[in-house]
Amino acid sequence: MTSPPKVIGLWLYTNDGNVKNVEKIENRLRQAGYRVISGFNLNNCYVRDGQVYTDSGENLSESDIFYFMNVDQRSDYSHLMLQFLELSGVKLINPFEVYDHTADKAKTNMILTRAGIKTAPFLLINNDAQSLARVRQAFDDWGSAVVKQRIGAGGKGIVKVESFAQFEEFFEYSQKKYFDFYLEKYIPFGDRDYRVDMIDGKIVHLYSRVKGGSYKTNVHSGVRKLDHFNRDAESFIALSNKICHLLNLEATIIDFAISTEDNDIYVIEVNENLGMFMQSFVKELTDQGNNLDMPSNLIDDERKIGMVCDYLEKRLLDSTPKSYPQYYARNIGIFTEEDQERLRKSHVFFAGTGGIGGIQAATLARLGVGKITIMDPGIFDEP
Repeated sequence: MTSPPKVIGLWLYTNDGNVKNVEKIENRLRQAGYRVISGFNLNNCYVRDGQVYTDSGENLSESDIFYFMNVDQRSDYSHLMLQFLELSGVKLINPFEVYDHTADKAKTNMILTRAGIKTAPFLLINNDAQSLARVRQAFDDWGSAVVKQRIGAGGKGIVKVESFAQFEEFFEYSQKKYFDFYLEKYIPFGDRDYRVDMIDGKIVHLYSRVKGGSYKTNVHSGVRKLDHFNRDAESFIALSNKICHLLNLEATIIDFAISTEDNDIYVIEVNENLGMFMQSFVKELTDQGNNLDMPSNLIDDERKIGMVCDYLEKRLLDSTPKSYPQYYARNIGIFTEEDQERLRKSHVFFAGTGGIGGIQAATLARLGVGKITIMDPGIFDEP
C-alpha cells in the first residue's frame, strides 16, 4: 500500500513581483511528489477542535512542515495562528518561539546583548509619563535616537529623533495610542549597510544597500542602490552564523552596519525569515518606471528558490523536531559567561512539582541549572 504524500504548507508574499516565484516553488515541490497547501491568507484561518483550517476549509494541521515568508500581511492574529499550528504538531520554519523572538526587535536585541553581540543600546518603556525621566537620561547618554515599532518591517514606523524635547512632543501625541515605546541609540554609519541572507547555515546572498537619504536603507523607504560588499565578508558571515546558532534560526536575513564612531560592526536587525526575492522586485520597479540600481550578477532568485525547496525536502526527511530540544539546549547562550557559570553551579530544590512545578523544573534544566532536586512535600508535614 502506497503511503500518502508528505504535505507542505506555504504562506508566501505575492506582492513586489513575487507571484511567479511562489508558483515556481509550488510547482517544484508538487513535481517532487509533495502535496502543497497554499494560496490562503493566514489571517483568515481558524481553529476548531485542535486543528487549524484555511478559510476554504482545508486542514493546515495536516501539513508535515509549514514555511512562511510574509511580513507584509503579518498581524497579531497570524502570529497566533502560527503558534496554534505548531501546537497542532506542525513543524514551522522558523519554529514559533524563534519567530516570536526575531519578529520583536526588543526581544532580539535583549538576547543578542546578553550574549555579548553588539547591537544599538536600547530602551523599552511603558506609556506612563513617569517613564519620560528614563528617556531624558537615554538622550543625555546617546545624543539622538531612533523610535521603532517593536514588530514591523520595511522601514515603516521608524523615526529618527534628535532630542528629548522632540520625543516628548511625540510621546504626548502618541501616549494613548501605544502601550509601550521602543527606542534605540542612533548608530551613525557610512553610505551603506550590509545584509547576509542565510538558510540552513548556507549563504543565499550577500549584498549592501546604499542609502539615498539620511539614515534609512530599506528598499521601500530610503535605498538608492543595491551593491556588492565593499569590504571583506568573512566577519559578517561568522557573526551571522553565531547569531543563527544563538537564536536557532533556520532561515533569516541579518542587517549590519559599521559605526563611524568606533568602526565596529553592529547588528541592526535580525529578520524572522529570508529576505525578499530581490531580483524580481527590482524588475517590477523597472517595469513600473521606478529604477533601483543593482549589478546584474548580484542576486539570483532561481538560486534562492532552489535552496528553499532543497531545505524543505531535507527537513521533511528529518524526523527529529528541530525546535524545542535544540533551542532550549542553546538558551544558556543568552547569559554572560559569568552568569552561565553561576547557573551551572546552582542547586535548586523543589518540594513536589505538579504540572506547573514540573514545567518550571524542566525550564530551569534547559537553561543550564547544574543540579535540581525534587523532594516529596510530605517530608515537611508536621507529625
